[in-house]
Amino acid sequence: MRIVGKETDVDSDYIENLIAGEFPDDAYIRTWQEDPNPIALRISWPLGDDPERPNKHSKNIRLTISEEATRTYDSVGEARQEDADERILEHVRARLAQFDPDNPNPQSAVPPEEVWLITEEILGLS
Repeated sequence: MRIVGKETDVDSDYIENLIAGEFPDDAYIRTWQEDPNPIALRISWPLGDDPERPNKHSKNIRLTISEEATRTYDSVGEARQEDADERILEHVRARLAQFDPDNPNPQSAVPPEEVWLITEEILGLS
């Protein structure tokens, strides 16, 4: 795993590929540059539940991995990284199971956002 311009080997592309299968096939997963954490992805998908708003999207999810977690991830061996990857997937699945994607905002407003912060503790690396 590599990231350009950051002080970590973990990158957004790797995390995106890891979690993509957990979201709807038509989900938009993109790197979010304005987050202070080294890895941040913004995720949303078309809801298709409002004939008045055929392009209505879900709430945004901002999945972030703390700087401390990425540095620790980089410093452990491959086996522990694989365990941490599985914990990321478990965390995403658990959060998705409780996530209400409905976006009640009017068409002219930005959809609400939930932040899902992944820490060393969640990765089992603390």
